[in-house]
Amino acid sequence: GCRTPFIIQWPAGLKQRRGSIAPDVCHVIDIAPTCLELAGVTESEKFKMDGVSLAPVAGGKHLNVHRTLFFSHAEGRGVHRPPWKASKIQGHDWELFDIEKDPGETHDISGEHRHVLNLLIQELGDWRMQIDQERAQRLSH
Repeated sequence: GCRTPFIIQWPAGLKQRRGSIAPDVCHVIDIAPTCLELAGVTESEKFKMDGVSLAPVAGGKHLNVHRTLFFSHAEGRGVHRPPWKASKIQGHDWELFDIEKDPGETHDISGEHRHVLNLLIQELGDWRMQIDQERAQRLSH
């Protein structure tokens, strides 16, 4: 599964106890909004980012953000919408996991929840189409 720790070293700014673990889910898309907020820079309306600032987590709070995360890298792609995660690697079928019950993603439940898997795959397709449209729009200007 995708459970990579995000480690922050910031003695003057962290409000959590040293070595503490926050249960919040973050993604690489959250790094830029976090850095901008911590630097006191406001996000441009002309260039909206998909990520959210992790500054509240650094301040000892939780994100309280309910969102669907999409990812596509090299030969893999997937969707993470708690408690579900659907993923596909080239040459293999789609898999579905209940990441709250199975955080290590060891038990594929796609056969038992085909409707959920199909919905997540559709959302991924919609997201990819939106990204392609936004890219084409930026390139045409």
